[in-house]
Amino acid sequence: MLANRLLKRHRHLRKWAKRVGTDAYRLYDRDIPEIPLLLDIYGDSLSGALYERPYEKDEGEEDRWLATMMEAI
Repeated sequence: MLANRLLKRHRHLRKWAKRVGTDAYRLYDRDIPEIPLLLDIYGDSLSGALYERPYEKDEGEEDRWLATMMEAI
C-alpha cells in the first residue's frame, strides 16, 4: 500500500519539480493515518521522520514497524 502510493506520488511530483526548477519536495506527509511518516526528497537524498503516535507502543514493536516501512520505501 505505501510503496504504491510513494511510486505514484514520486512520478507526479518529479515532473512538477522539474517544471518549477527545484529538486526538493515533500513526497509523503501522513497521507495514510496508520502510517505517520513524513518523507522529503532533497536531490538524490530521502529524509524521513516519524510523527509521534497518540498511543504507546513498546520499543520492539515500533522497531519492527519501522523496518517494515523501510522495506516499502
